[in-house]
Amino acid sequence: MGIVILLIFFAAAWLLLIVPRQRQLRRHQLLMTQLEPGDDVIMASGVYGTIRAIDDDVVLLEVAPGVELKITKRAIAAKADETEAETDASASVVDLSDDDDAADGTPGRDRPDGAGT
Repeated sequence: MGIVILLIFFAAAWLLLIVPRQRQLRRHQLLMTQLEPGDDVIMASGVYGTIRAIDDDVVLLEVAPGVELKITKRAIAAKADETEAETDASASVVDLSDDDDAADGTPGRDRPDGAGT
């Protein structure tokens, strides 16, 4: 009886832990074979970029006009949808203007550091 419970435990652990990880690895390996110059990708660190060149395991990734990073191919997590990349890029823009006056006329209330309150 104890051996049956132990076998059930190992089978459950296999199904819950190992099988999903193997699927994820297969999907990532498939992605690595499909990458081409010109693809918009997301790195595992969250950096968006466009592939400019691929040489075996090294990728030249353009992250901004004129700014290229030399990365390992495995650092790429996924291909980016164009609309997703545009939405995320516009959402991350922060207004750092020197306007200290809040909408209600009190100086410094709209500053993130709380200066002027």
